[in-house]
Amino acid sequence: MLVEVDWDVIVVEKALGSPVRMRPDCAARIWGDAAAASFAATVGFHCGEGPFRILAGISVRESEASATAFQESTIPFEALPVDTPHGNFQPIGVIFDNQVFTDPADGSVWISDIDCDIEYEKMHQDVSSFAYMLYLLKAERPRDEEDPDGLDWCEAIDSIRQKITRWDVTPFADADGFWERYLDSYPVY
Repeated sequence: MLVEVDWDVIVVEKALGSPVRMRPDCAARIWGDAAAASFAATVGFHCGEGPFRILAGISVRESEASATAFQESTIPFEALPVDTPHGNFQPIGVIFDNQVFTDPADGSVWISDIDCDIEYEKMHQDVSSFAYMLYLLKAERPRDEEDPDGLDWCEAIDSIRQKITRWDVTPFADADGFWERYLDSYPVY
C-alpha cells in the first residue's frame, strides 16, 4: 500500500462518516494483491456526501452508511469486467456520472470521464491512494459554519495536493487531469 497513514483513526473519525467497506469476496476477486483486497474490505472508502459512490453489489451494507453511498446496478457483479484499451478493468463505483474502475493487473484506479477527451484516465497508483483522496476531500473541506472564503478553499486545495502527492503523484500529474478539474469546482460541492 502506498499511503502509510493511521487508517484506524480515519476509519473511526465519525464526523466525516464511516467509510464503506467492500465485501471480502469481491475485493479478493478485484485485487490479486492480498494487501489491496484486505484494505478494501477492512478500511474502505468515504462515500456519500463526497463525489464517490460504491457499487451496491460489492459493498458491505452497514447501518451507519448513508443511502447516497451506493450506486445501484441491475448488472450482477460477476458480469462487470470491462475490456478497455488498457486491459480488463473492474468497475467499483461512480464519481458523478463517471465510472470508476480498478485494473486487476496492477491495482491502479481509473476513471472514464464523460467530459474528457481521454476515455480512460489513471487516477491513482493503488486503492490506498484513492481512499486517502476521498478522505482528504472531506477532511480538508472548510466547514460551512466557518463561513469559508476563497483563501480558505485555496488552502484546502493546496493541503489536499500536498498530502496526496506525498504518496502518489498520479492524481495531479496532468494539469488537465480529473482531480485538477474536480478541484476547480471544489468549493461548489
